[in-house]
Amino acid sequence: MQNTLRFPQDFVRLLYWLYFKPLTLRRYAKAIDPRLDGDLKLWEARDKFAESPELRELSRLVWLFMIVGPMSFTVLAGMVISSLDVEFDWQDGILRAAGWTMGFLLAHWIRWRNLQRLQRLSNWVFTLSIAIGLVYA
Repeated sequence: MQNTLRFPQDFVRLLYWLYFKPLTLRRYAKAIDPRLDGDLKLWEARDKFAESPELRELSRLVWLFMIVGPMSFTVLAGMVISSLDVEFDWQDGILRAAGWTMGFLLAHWIRWRNLQRLQRLSNWVFTLSIAIGLVYA
């Protein structure tokens, strides 16, 4: 396949496709497996994971994005806010980004393992957390 995304050197290209060329990303994902789309639900093609190097590389890039994304956004936002002479609580920001990252990774792992009961339980916990947050906020 031409234009194969490689880990880690094509991380920036994945971000570019994700935000500025979603049709290219969708076309690339569909070329790997027809079940995939621009949402990159890679667990839907887990049966091809062992035989498809393109799918493995894309999966590594997505995992890297989930790990690096929230933390880099927090640091970038903190730097911008601090440069505007507004106080930014670094400890709170980093802890929230770390919690968000751990939640992403846990949810992604649950989907990869296809744990249906745990998926339903996590949906209920998420809904209950939102409700409690809205009531007590």
